[in-house]
Amino acid sequence: MTPEPSQNSSQERAGSAGAEAGQDAPVARPIGPQVPPAPGLSLLTDQSASGALVDVLIVFAVLFALPWGFWALRVLGSTYDASAVGSGVALGIVELALTGCLMICYVLYKNRQSLASIGWTGRRWAMNLLIGVLSAAALFVFGTLFCALLALVWPAAFDYLQANYRRFRSVFAPLDPTGILGLLGIVAVYEELLFRGFLITRLRRIVGSWPAAIVLSAVAFALEHFYQGPIAMLLIVPTGLILAIVFVWRESLIPCIVAHFLFNGLMLALGNWLYQP
Repeated sequence: MTPEPSQNSSQERAGSAGAEAGQDAPVARPIGPQVPPAPGLSLLTDQSASGALVDVLIVFAVLFALPWGFWALRVLGSTYDASAVGSGVALGIVELALTGCLMICYVLYKNRQSLASIGWTGRRWAMNLLIGVLSAAALFVFGTLFCALLALVWPAAFDYLQANYRRFRSVFAPLDPTGILGLLGIVAVYEELLFRGFLITRLRRIVGSWPAAIVLSAVAFALEHFYQGPIAMLLIVPTGLILAIVFVWRESLIPCIVAHFLFNGLMLALGNWLYQP
């Protein structure tokens, strides 16, 4: 007489059959092409709108008051020399940039946020470097065409641009070539860190939209250059838009810093060639 299989043996066979059936079962997959992730996903995402607004107000209040404080110290101090305006402005730019970078680092530390949340990352650095060079070339072509078209439509603009360039050049007059390159680099890092890395990511949290944050940051970038006059600000707005789009697209400050540095250097060289004394 053959013994009946035990209950445990039946369960084992059933489990084995189920496992085999599970191996052969099809796996559900989405239909259609894979959609790439939206740009900006690795940037700041873990902060409330009110917290982002407080950060913006604190940083820009300090940076707005700081130049006036430096100016007062130099005017009231015994070492103030009105003939050394150019070197004083260059030193003020360095002081402002250093303070701004320290303020941004403080905000990140306070909120326990990483540098990558504002695009300070070396990921895909080679491609970002190339995109920065190409962006600088595009900005230079656009800036040159803008100035040429403006001079054709409004001939008096040529004299305006010449006077504006001479004021700009006076800042670099006391510096040797190494100092000029250093100052251009400091300005590029500071302004990209402030207006792209810091401001855009927080405007995105405040207004809830990348396009709106890009436009508002470009306007703020132009307003920061109000001392260059309305014509220069008309050029700076689209420049800020292009740099902001590159930043959100690449999620990195590398291409923006490279493009900013090269663009300023190319425009300085072009002005030096056009407006030779």
